[in-house]
Amino acid sequence: MSPSREDDEFERIVAGLELSVPDEDDEPAPARAEPDVFEPRWSDPLEESDADPDDVFVPPEPPPVSVGDRVSRIAWTVLVGGPALLLVLALAGVRLSGPVLAVIALGIVAAFVTLMARRSGTDRGSDPDNGAVV
Repeated sequence: MSPSREDDEFERIVAGLELSVPDEDDEPAPARAEPDVFEPRWSDPLEESDADPDDVFVPPEPPPVSVGDRVSRIAWTVLVGGPALLLVLALAGVRLSGPVLAVIALGIVAAFVTLMARRSGTDRGSDPDNGAVV
């Protein structure tokens, strides 16, 4: 659109505006709805009268949480507890000897290797995607 046509269009729109400020004594004019103006109707889905009160979703009980086997629990405890123990001891200012640090570090590495070796070997098939396996 050329600038002169845009100016003409703007002037036409501005000419159709009513810019009168109402006095405080005047009552507000009732709003008139034009037939081509979209006016959305808001409704609350929770207040639908045609909803069946007996048709309510009740989720099934979740299965019990498995505690895992003893080796996995010990490996997780060492894997998380080893660095936590080192952090607490470092913050407390306790100096550990070389063999104690070596035992803690070897325990952390052994726990990690144990957990990686005991992973469930899920078959990914021929899917080249390394995404989540459901």
